[in-house]
Amino acid sequence: MTTAQETFIKEMASYIQKYALKYNICVCSPILAQAILESNWGKSELAIKANNYFGIKYSKGRCPSADGIYSKVGSEQNKDGSYTTSEMQWCKFPNKEASVVGYLDFTNTSRYATLKGVKSPEQYLKNIKKAGYATSLDYVPNLLNIIKTLNLTQYDNWNGQFPDAKPGMLFKVQVGAYSVKANAESMLQKLKEAGFEGFIVEVKK
Repeated sequence: MTTAQETFIKEMASYIQKYALKYNICVCSPILAQAILESNWGKSELAIKANNYFGIKYSKGRCPSADGIYSKVGSEQNKDGSYTTSEMQWCKFPNKEASVVGYLDFTNTSRYATLKGVKSPEQYLKNIKKAGYATSLDYVPNLLNIIKTLNLTQYDNWNGQFPDAKPGMLFKVQVGAYSVKANAESMLQKLKEAGFEGFIVEVKK
């Protein structure tokens, strides 16, 4: 890895970590890999002339951090492996940081709801591909290879742990409280059938 590439990764990671949790995004590595792949390490035409590091197409109101529109020819891969090329409009951003915010705003919709809270880089990429972010047939394996080769998972843990973790602390989830024991037992059975462990505790009102 070159010095310029190391600088690119650290700068992009700092912006992702700065904003990701506000959008309930818990992994950096897949987003870093996307920035590397989509912008060719910041050397693509979109990155240089539009500060667009994620290949985000323009749509009115899609990315509030964008400050313009950039037009260029783009291509999309079809299911049979062929490509369709056409003139497209892309979001233009003032800088790298705004591009990261634009990416997070773009994916902060019901269409990409399956990205929220995911802590597995592979699952994150599978989910974003399934939601239609990219048409490339090899999008997920290509990104996973980048993550593995560059050890990008080191950026998935803020300060050596997931950002919402607290040392010595566990978070217990209570499903409900019932005045009739049979109802509580019924819910416990449903939990077990769904693959979750549970137990009933008697407490005074």
